[in-house]
Amino acid sequence: MLVYWYAKNRPPKINRVIGSVLITVGVCMATYSGATIAEQKEGVFLYWCMGVAILIVNLFLGAFTGLQQERIYSIYGKHPEEVLFYTNALALPFFLFTYREIRDAALGSSWAVWSLIVISVIPQSICTQAVHELATKENTVTVTFILT
Repeated sequence: MLVYWYAKNRPPKINRVIGSVLITVGVCMATYSGATIAEQKEGVFLYWCMGVAILIVNLFLGAFTGLQQERIYSIYGKHPEEVLFYTNALALPFFLFTYREIRDAALGSSWAVWSLIVISVIPQSICTQAVHELATKENTVTVTFILT
């Protein structure tokens, strides 16, 4: 909600503010419940905090990305398959830097591991495609709420 307000330079509607506050409170409660007393005593709490910070940064970056996607849809039309292709195709060259590690891990994996990978990739592909389709039907704030 804050990213949308900042980028669009207009205050949000009151029902979206209420929804944003309720979701934020729920996410904070769920996140805090993961920080158990045992983690605080063992010194793992710092790593937990770093993970939470990474997730928060990811949420804000995702909101900015959604706003850019919304702007692109308004200029060029809504084509979720094309966006899905480019977001995946443009990321592939970055994997060249870790080619040896990926190759070694792939060659050293058993058929059971490959089966689990395939079983995991299929629903992830369906989910990703559905999210891109949702982004053509709803605004960025709604999509971010749903994904959160």
